[in-house]
Amino acid sequence: MTLHLKKAPQRILIIRLSAIGDIIMASSVLPALRQQWPEAEVHWLTEELGAEILEEHPHLKKVWIWPRRQWKKWAQEHKYLTLLRETLRWRKALREQKFDLVLDLQGLLKSAAFAWISGARNRIGLRSREGSARLMTHVVPDNPDEPGPFCREYRNMVAALGIDPDLARVDVYPTAKARKEAELLLAGDGSKAPILLFPFTTRPQKHWFSERWAELAHWLAAGFERPIWILGGPNDLDAAEAIAAASNSPLVNVRAGWDSNLQEKIGVVSQAALAVGVDTGLTHLAVGLQVPTVVLFGSTCGYLRTDPALGIVLYDHLDCSPCRRHPTCDDRFDCMRAFSVSRVGKAAEDLWNRTQGPSGASKKQA
Repeated sequence: MTLHLKKAPQRILIIRLSAIGDIIMASSVLPALRQQWPEAEVHWLTEELGAEILEEHPHLKKVWIWPRRQWKKWAQEHKYLTLLRETLRWRKALREQKFDLVLDLQGLLKSAAFAWISGARNRIGLRSREGSARLMTHVVPDNPDEPGPFCREYRNMVAALGIDPDLARVDVYPTAKARKEAELLLAGDGSKAPILLFPFTTRPQKHWFSERWAELAHWLAAGFERPIWILGGPNDLDAAEAIAAASNSPLVNVRAGWDSNLQEKIGVVSQAALAVGVDTGLTHLAVGLQVPTVVLFGSTCGYLRTDPALGIVLYDHLDCSPCRRHPTCDDRFDCMRAFSVSRVGKAAEDLWNRTQGPSGASKKQA
């Protein structure tokens, strides 16, 4: 399926409201759009957290921030007149931009509504659901049950626009301030680039087990003799510190966690030597920044290949997976339990040997 626009767009609006990993992967459309239409202005509409990722992006004319929490609060308080006024204000502001093309990369009714009120003649949705296809002029199909390369669905969107999908590459940058903060963190922990661990995600069926993270951290620290940093979000501090303590290694520490923003994490990840993570935004960030990464997929499987980055995706294709939000294993999480520490450690060592040269990590454990 290839769409043919009557003329090159001058102003393009991308809509991807959430979540962190999806916004990171959705940024892959930006290099492709620049290559195809170098003169076009590109805007992005997102929620507050997404704006943090896209802050000071050199290839975006403007980032539009939708205050979803505030709108939700107004709805709960039955302030429908306020919601109507705000909707009309957004409609006016978006239409003043005279967008030629809107790409709804969320594919939900809430994102499609913004595409529709923008007044753009060409509104293209990615796997539009919840009836949102009715608000689009075109819909690009995508089957999430057929995982393939990294950023598969966004490559499909690019291809539908008649652009080489190989031009779709994650396009996320740390700000100058964030890069400096990351460099200070690195300098404070020696000269060796760290190995990063991303244990935390949104749903229990996507987690690996804390005791295995601790054992893996110890194994990596002993084998690679470099800092092992655990990264997480504001609510992950206690769990991260417990993993670090249980690892029984002074090289394992919590970094860029409870008191840091996403920009600082982007800066840290961009300078890592290796990463291991579950299905979470930081893992996808590492893959997108072409950090050698071991990815643990169980109840979900977003991709099977990490190219152009060198990575290893561990996924066992169990009969019950991907179960996504509906586990059938009585909370055993068999898909994640199948990943032993030795298996994950071996994948990390294999990846290191392919990218950095022989490590001898396994021999150091003997």
